[in-house]
Amino acid sequence: MYESYYSFTAEPFRLTPDHRMCFVHPSYQRAKTYMEYALRRREGFIMITGTPGTGKTTLINDLLHNLPKEKLVIAKLDSIHLEGEELLRMVAFSFGLEGEKLDKTALVRNMTHFLTEKSKEGKKGLLIVDEGQALSSSALEELRLLSNIHDNEGALLQVFLAGQEKLLDVVRSPSMAQLHQRLIAACHLDPLSVDQTEAYIKHRLRTVGWKVDPELHEDIFSLIHKFSLGIPRRINLICSRLLLSGFIQGKHTLRIEDVQHSIEELREENLAPTNDEQVSEPVKLPVDNKQVFTPFQLTGSIEKQGRLMGETIPKWIVFSLLTLGVFASISTSWMLLPPESLRDVRTFRSSPQESASSKLAFPAEVTMELERLAEANRTDQMMQEEKAQHTVTDTIEPRAARESMKNHTKLVPIYSSDQ
Repeated sequence: MYESYYSFTAEPFRLTPDHRMCFVHPSYQRAKTYMEYALRRREGFIMITGTPGTGKTTLINDLLHNLPKEKLVIAKLDSIHLEGEELLRMVAFSFGLEGEKLDKTALVRNMTHFLTEKSKEGKKGLLIVDEGQALSSSALEELRLLSNIHDNEGALLQVFLAGQEKLLDVVRSPSMAQLHQRLIAACHLDPLSVDQTEAYIKHRLRTVGWKVDPELHEDIFSLIHKFSLGIPRRINLICSRLLLSGFIQGKHTLRIEDVQHSIEELREENLAPTNDEQVSEPVKLPVDNKQVFTPFQLTGSIEKQGRLMGETIPKWIVFSLLTLGVFASISTSWMLLPPESLRDVRTFRSSPQESASSKLAFPAEVTMELERLAEANRTDQMMQEEKAQHTVTDTIEPRAARESMKNHTKLVPIYSSDQ
């Protein structure tokens, strides 16, 4: 689709391995050199490990493409949780031998004869096992025994093991000590750095005839690296979606917001990294006091974030949390206000009309709480004034009564003497 729009000769970011577009970075070059070195020695094991998508299969296909076919007989095996005897049958089948109805002894005898005859023709056997982390201990032990097949000139079969990181842990276990001793080299394919990610993307584009259409802004590469973790397969996924989006929108310049849009689409489709592989972006609440999320907006954001993490949050939990959150935010907002803001709050409580002209702007929940507090304050003041008035009245009236009684008491004797 977008290939013709941008005048590409092929699709640059296919997910299937393509050795024609391999990008030679330091760890890739080191692994390839080790494999070529092992081939010259024609003995032992070599192991290549790496995170899924870092290019192990591409490396193998690249090596096979450049190997001299006239000097090697090659079998490639994709491991799928094989046990020992099952592995032997698959190896025999990969070399074109019959093995379905044979027992283990017959399988080993036939492969020994086959490799010996090929050695007389000047060819050495090479077995490449991909996804080797799925092999059982018994299968790995059978591979070791196959590597023991040799003639006067040396080993007749060489084994390349490729797999994820846990393959190295299996080989290093005490039960695999003999296999570990047969390793000539072990190398690891590292994820790409930010600069290598940019070089990788441009390399694949140039391979299909890219003439700076679309133009790629420099700031997109760090974002692509962040969400791909520097893993080539994930870079391909993001870039393929980015180019498709650019084609749909008719764009010839791709910016960081276009990458963000493509990544968001992949996240909604659960195609972006999850769990421990990718740190999920939290829901970002507004910093500006004038901007407030409604409960429905918050519900949508939280549910959306739940989908990104591969989970679904029940709505009754969301609304319960929101109810608690509103009260907590109102309470903590008083503690977080600066001194000048508190002065404005006190002004509001004494005179809401004066606060209307204040420069301080509060969220709707805080404003409602301030109004309620102001009303409560006015009620408290009225009750205090009424109580004070009663107190003064209760103090003055008994005093006046006592003064009157005192005067009356003094007048009575004088009145009597005049009589």
